Amino acid sequence: MFKIKREEWMLLLVGILVFAALNWLMLQYNFDTFTHAQRGGFYSMFHGHVTVSGYDEYTYITLSKWRILYQLYRHPLLAAMFYPFSALNDWLMFEYHINFAIIIWAVIMLFCDVYSLIFLYRIEREIIGLNRADATLLAALFFSFAHIMISCFVCDHFGLSMMLLLMSLYLGGKYLKEKRRMPAWLTGLLVLITSGVTLTNGVKPALAAWFTCGRRVFRWHYLLVAGVLPVCLLGGAFWYQNECVVKPDKEWGERMAAKRVARDSMFLKRNEAHRQLISRNKQGQISENPLFEWTDTKASRWDAVVENLFGESILLHREHLLEDVNISRPVIVRYHQAWQYAVVSIVVLLFLAGIWTGRCEKFLWLCLSWFAFDMVLHLVLGFGIIEVYIMAAHWAFVIPVATGYLLKALPWKSLRAGILLLALLLWTYNGVLITQYLTNH
Repeated sequence: MFKIKREEWMLLLVGILVFAALNWLMLQYNFDTFTHAQRGGFYSMFHGHVTVSGYDEYTYITLSKWRILYQLYRHPLLAAMFYPFSALNDWLMFEYHINFAIIIWAVIMLFCDVYSLIFLYRIEREIIGLNRADATLLAALFFSFAHIMISCFVCDHFGLSMMLLLMSLYLGGKYLKEKRRMPAWLTGLLVLITSGVTLTNGVKPALAAWFTCGRRVFRWHYLLVAGVLPVCLLGGAFWYQNECVVKPDKEWGERMAAKRVARDSMFLKRNEAHRQLISRNKQGQISENPLFEWTDTKASRWDAVVENLFGESILLHREHLLEDVNISRPVIVRYHQAWQYAVVSIVVLLFLAGIWTGRCEKFLWLCLSWFAFDMVLHLVLGFGIIEVYIMAAHWAFVIPVATGYLLKALPWKSLRAGILLLALLLWTYNGVLITQYLTNH
């Protein structure tokens, strides 16, 4: 599956150059500060100094000195996946006195970015049946979306999630096209790794298995291997990490915070002000249960869809550019020019036209089931709705997939020319703003 095919080599080389350039931008962002080698205290080095649209800096901290900072009930295996790379960085720091965390992450992201590109291209080529030019065009369009471009280099888990989801979608599509059933061991493995990175993403390989196996997926032996076993492994990993790592680390953190408060009176005031801001953003929370921590019942769904779900995910807002909603960015930021709404509307219209064109295709319905699951999370439950754009990597690939059916049905050169111009506009607009932001901070 990871072997590069002959027709993919040129795409691979172009992808490496583009994604390497994006990751280089992130590398030079506070490079001297972030590569300063030290054996501890990395939280203060990165926290507050990585301010890119609310993406967490926990990956850099974990690679610098292994800790579990992501919430275990949402990311049960993520920190464990980073452990070998953190150990490698620890050895490199000892040998060369440089913190290689940001460099190691850039290499990991380059791998994930390239294979996200390859898997999306294969979906368009092998499952939808597009020619090479159309498949490449739609891949270029997808990576021109603002928060897909950002997910390709930022220090958070979304680029990794995107690759794993596209890999799962590609595998599910292959089994559908060949009219074969996805084996239970493969479903279980995909559920384990996707939900290990982000718990809710484990539903998506399970849906792929349901589409390929039908009711057979509910047989006891299939459920045992594909469902019960990964859930037990995730539960065991959660318990062990929580008891042996998280609780001792929390106790240590509370002691350090108490000492900091004793010598720095402003520290408590800053923390309290930040806590109150986050608390205001959580006033619409469904329940006090930690599982519903980032849900919201009060935020306007229409504004969130227009300005954030489709708007900011695809085309950046110039005002409050890449600011964090938990620090300074308002929940809703509006465009000030009509052409910006027009660009986003064209992408949405391509998506809807593709759905209508491919409405009889089972694979498209699989993709839409994934999309519907995310929309229930974000729009019904309101999970992460105040910054829903940072989660575009979990669902936005459905747009070029659906558009693929439109291109397959319509041989119009004008349609392809329009999509090419749209992709060039998005690459230029988003790319310039991202470059300006990262080089000026």
